[in-house]
Amino acid sequence: MGDRTTRSLGEICSFKAGNAFKKELQGRAHGEVSFIKVSDLNLSGNEISISTANNWVSQKEADSNYTVHPIGSVIFAKIGVALTFNRRRKLVRPTILDNNMMSAIANGVEPDWLYHLLCTVDFNTCVSGTALPYLTVRDLSNIPVSVPPLPEQRAIAAVLSALDDKIELNRRMNATLEAQARALFADWFVHFGPTRAKMAKTTPYLAPEIWSLFPDRLDGKGIPEGWEAGAMIDLFVLQRGFDLPKSKRKLGSYPVFAASGPNGFHNEAMVKAPGVTTGRSGVLGNVFFVQEDFWPLNTSLWVKEFRRASPLFAYFFLSRMDLSIYNAGSAVPTLNRNHIHGLPTTIPPEEVVAAFDEMCLPIMELFKNNELESRTLAQARDLLLPKLMSGEIRVGEAQKTVEGAR
Repeated sequence: MGDRTTRSLGEICSFKAGNAFKKELQGRAHGEVSFIKVSDLNLSGNEISISTANNWVSQKEADSNYTVHPIGSVIFAKIGVALTFNRRRKLVRPTILDNNMMSAIANGVEPDWLYHLLCTVDFNTCVSGTALPYLTVRDLSNIPVSVPPLPEQRAIAAVLSALDDKIELNRRMNATLEAQARALFADWFVHFGPTRAKMAKTTPYLAPEIWSLFPDRLDGKGIPEGWEAGAMIDLFVLQRGFDLPKSKRKLGSYPVFAASGPNGFHNEAMVKAPGVTTGRSGVLGNVFFVQEDFWPLNTSLWVKEFRRASPLFAYFFLSRMDLSIYNAGSAVPTLNRNHIHGLPTTIPPEEVVAAFDEMCLPIMELFKNNELESRTLAQARDLLLPKLMSGEIRVGEAQKTVEGAR
C-alpha cells in the first residue's frame, strides 16, 4: 500500500470535553441518551464499545444542557488515576460524557483505525499535573503519529475489529450461558420452584429422576420439607488471599485474581480449580468462578473449603448476595469474612446440589472454552496492534496470524 506520513494527532481528530452532570438528572436507568461516567468503562459489555450505562437523560435534556458526542467517537478518562490506565472505548450511539472524560472524533481518517491507534498511545507520557494528572487538548494534539493511506487504514481496522468482534461475541454468548445457569439456581434454591410446582400440582418441568429429588411441600419455615436451616459457613469457608507484589510476579499461565477480577498471570498457583473468589478490600461484590488453577491476591477472599456446597453452587450463592452492604471499612471498602460466615441460609441436600452441577457444569465448560478462545484472540490482537500501527507488518501478514489464532 501507499506511503505513510507523520502527522500530529490534532490534525487527524478533534477533541471534545465532557460536561458536569446535574445531580437532579442522575440515577435514571432509562432514557434516550446515555450519560457515561468513568466508572461505566468497567461495566460488563463495555470492554470495547459502550453498550450499556447507569445513567440516561431525555433527548430534550441532552440537546438543552450537554455536548453530545457522535457515533464512532473514541472516549477516555482525562483526569485522575483513571487516565493512567489507558482505557479507550468506542461509541455506538450518540452519548454524553461526564466532565472527567473526553472524546476524540475522527477527521479525515477511518474512525475504527483511530480507535486502534489511540489504544497504542500511552497518555502517561503527555500528562500535566503531579498530584492530580490531567490531559490537555494542546498536549494531545501535539502527539506525532504515523498515518497510512485511507485504504490501508480500513484494512488494518478490518483485521483488528474482526478480532474485537469475535471477543465481543464470545462475551455475549457467555452472558447468555451464565444467565441460564443463574436462572436455574434461583428456581431451585431461592424460589424453590419444583416444590411449589408440586404443591400447585402443575406439570413437571424437569426430568423424572431430578423432579423426584424435590419435596412435595414447604415446611413451617417456608423451605422445602427435609431441607435444613443453617449458616453460610455450613456451606463453605472463605479465606483471605495471598500476598504477591508485582515485583515478584514471574511470567506464567496461572491467572491472578484481585478484588476487581483478573489481574495478570504468574508461574505458580495457590488454589486448585474449580474455585470461587470475591473482593475483600477495595472493590466489594464481584464474584468469580475460576475454572483453572489460580492465585487469589490478598485483596480477595477465596473459598478454602467446600463443606456442603459445590464450587458452582458457592459461586451462584455468593453472586446473589449484595456483599457491599457488609462493608466494614471506612476509607477503604473491606469485607470481613467472619461477618458473613454466620448469615442464615438454607442447606439443600447433597443429591440436589449434585443434580444442579450435572446440569450446569457443561454450560460452564462452554463458558470456559469461550473465555480461553477470547484470551488467545486478545493476545493475537495485542501483538498485532502496535506492529500494524507502526507499519512493521502489513495487513496480509497480520491476517495469517489471525487465522492461526482462531
